[in-house]
Amino acid sequence: MIASSEGMSLAQMSDKCGLSRAMFYRNVDDLRDGGFIDTTEGFKL
Repeated sequence: MIASSEGMSLAQMSDKCGLSRAMFYRNVDDLRDGGFIDTTEGFKL
């Protein structure tokens, strides 16, 4: 899934990804490495 996250909170992004908020908060690096998010210009799903 590729979508802009502009104006979204981390909680909204975790919901959009279908991930629990706890997993999202703790594993941002793992999510980036797995290709779920891009952090080069802010968060992008």
